[in-house]
Amino acid sequence: AQLEALVRKLETPRIAFTTDAAPLSPVDSIIDALADEVRNARALAKTARVGISFTAIGLTDDPGSRAANIRIRAARAQWLVDALSARGISAIEAGAVPEGAISGDAMRAAYLHATVSELAR
Repeated sequence: AQLEALVRKLETPRIAFTTDAAPLSPVDSIIDALADEVRNARALAKTARVGISFTAIGLTDDPGSRAANIRIRAARAQWLVDALSARGISAIEAGAVPEGAISGDAMRAAYLHATVSELAR
């Protein structure tokens, strides 16, 4: 239950971006909190004997060409990977979310997607 709640919290987009891949406002405290949550999720997964992996996802709004939006989504995801890496969090992949996979309004943001899996016995 704790791990599920933490995964839901991690997957809430909290880092807003300008029109490109620069954060909209200072985000040090957000990244620090996110790094702590990743550490906590990894510890809870270990205790629960399940695997957990993380993928940084970049999002874009509609303006711009498809190619430009793909580039910007990748840059935002990589920015999040680099920011977490600077805080000692490794093994985070930069990924892309399939177009149309986010319900509601698209946004200029980045978040972490967590995958919990059973460990091989």
